[in-house]
Amino acid sequence: MLRLETRHPRVALGELRALIPAAELALVEAADLEAVRRRAEEHALTHRCSPTGVTLRLPKQQDLDEVASYFRGTQLHSIRLEPVGLEEIFAEIVGNAQ
Repeated sequence: MLRLETRHPRVALGELRALIPAAELALVEAADLEAVRRRAEEHALTHRCSPTGVTLRLPKQQDLDEVASYFRGTQLHSIRLEPVGLEEIFAEIVGNAQ
């Protein structure tokens, strides 16, 4: 009989989500990503930048209007709210490992 052993215990997605200090994410796309990043910092929001946008880590669930209000005067292409998912968890783990 073949017995497979794993070196790493299984981890539930909920446990992985606990690694991220956020209730949800806001993905913001804009022509001037630097302006979005500055506004995020003004509102003490942790964030991660990518070539297409800025991912904000929201400390509590917020409605879209509340998030949009952080960026008044900044031309945005889109804002999308999402739950914390595997991509953000992976970025957190990899970022902390570097």
